[in-house]
Amino acid sequence: MPSDVALLGAIGFVVNAATTVQDVAIDGMAVDVMQEDERARAGGMMFGGQSIGIAASAAGSGAVIASFGISAAYAAAALFIELVTFLVLLVRERSGERLLPWSEGSARPENLAVHAGAWWPILRNTIVSLLRPISLVLIPVLVSRARPTARSPGSRR
Repeated sequence: MPSDVALLGAIGFVVNAATTVQDVAIDGMAVDVMQEDERARAGGMMFGGQSIGIAASAAGSGAVIASFGISAAYAAAALFIELVTFLVLLVRERSGERLLPWSEGSARPENLAVHAGAWWPILRNTIVSLLRPISLVLIPVLVSRARPTARSPGSRR
């Protein structure tokens, strides 16, 4: 139904926003935890792992859909996300740090020393970077990639 398109678009937006935030957080953690000479290798491994994960989840989801239906695939995906979330809740990057905001522990002095407390300059610099000519040149390329597909004569809208 046409009304479902807006709901699906909103759900897609929320999921993509959450994915983007998670991706940036993981990259930030890798920069924080790893030595500088390990970061390039780790970045390659994260990219490769992401590619393998996408391929494996697509194959697994397809097999579950073919055997048990779409509802089972959704349930399996939700279960996997729950398991990963539970694992993340149990793991700390460094001993002595807080597991949750209300649990005991403290940040390392090195992290407190580089903490950016002022968000406005960071946001301003980001916007300035996005408005640079080299960034603006990419807009037509990205827009041209998102062209609508042609519909067959007998299809409904």
